[in-house]
Amino acid sequence: MDVLISIAALSLVLGVVVSVHEFGHLIVAKLFGVRVLTFSFGFGKRLIGFRLGETDYRISLVPLGGYVSLSGENPGDSSGDDRDFTSKPRWQRVLILFAGPAMNGILAIVIFSAIFMAVGQTQATHFVVEKIEPDSPASISDLRIGDKLQTAGGRPVGSLKQYLQVIQYIENNPDSPISLEILRGNEPIDIIMTPDNRDGKGKIGAGFNASDLRKERLGPISAFREGTSFTSFFVKLTLESVGEVILGKRSAKNSFAGPIGIASMSGSAASQGIVALLGLTALISISVGLANLVLPIPILDGGKIYILFAEMIRRKDFSARIQQRLAITGLILIAALFAVVIYIDLMRIMPF
Repeated sequence: MDVLISIAALSLVLGVVVSVHEFGHLIVAKLFGVRVLTFSFGFGKRLIGFRLGETDYRISLVPLGGYVSLSGENPGDSSGDDRDFTSKPRWQRVLILFAGPAMNGILAIVIFSAIFMAVGQTQATHFVVEKIEPDSPASISDLRIGDKLQTAGGRPVGSLKQYLQVIQYIENNPDSPISLEILRGNEPIDIIMTPDNRDGKGKIGAGFNASDLRKERLGPISAFREGTSFTSFFVKLTLESVGEVILGKRSAKNSFAGPIGIASMSGSAASQGIVALLGLTALISISVGLANLVLPIPILDGGKIYILFAEMIRRKDFSARIQQRLAITGLILIAALFAVVIYIDLMRIMPF
């Protein structure tokens, strides 16, 4: 039963995230007059759908994502029609490609904003020290179990986001002193400590637990502002995590997830309720958008954009032969990447 829930949740999450991504391409393509042939939720055989104008909108058999098909999308498919994708100016093609990842970011903002309006933003009266490692900066500076964190570096710590920002700051600034204001009983106390440098990451050797959790519903403007801020925070966090993996400062096993890992997380989130599943959808949407935009793989949006920029610099298109080779290279790289993330998933669940 758990497996079926995980598969269903995975299908729903990926279906929404990828379809919204593809819908971004569709909107901007139509804006620039590109003929859009198909917009599909899912892959494979067409199950149901309807035709609106020149576009076939459909739901297909395999619900793991979706796609949009543009006229003359590939150089070899172009008929010379001025409504073909490849007939459009390069700057228009760049914007059409960029629209997919942009929609992933917008989806995350919408989801976070909706959660903040409908359910509320998680607030905590205090973050309380519940564990201290011996001979750690926390222990040496006389931080004690039960102390309540008030501010860090002069900034208040009264929400989950603020707490995560403090942890991130400490991790990114090893060997740099940080001032903490804590409440011990009713007495405010200032403590200065210098995080240890552990494999390039700052650690103070203390564990905190949130106390007096509450939900505070936000109005539309405040919710949108916080939703945008949350999305920006997780974009930055994701990019920094990837950079640390590349530099060998963070384990790929604990940073990336493939289809098995995403299915497991989706099933777990679904069992916790709609809010948890929506939150996971927003985070996956951010990851999908960044992967498509940042990875220099020719068949992804970012890779295609880099190719268009290269053509702008050289002031002429690459030949169809070169573009075909780039596409084949992209397929090989995607297959290799898929194999790597599957291996990471297996490392996480298998005893080796």
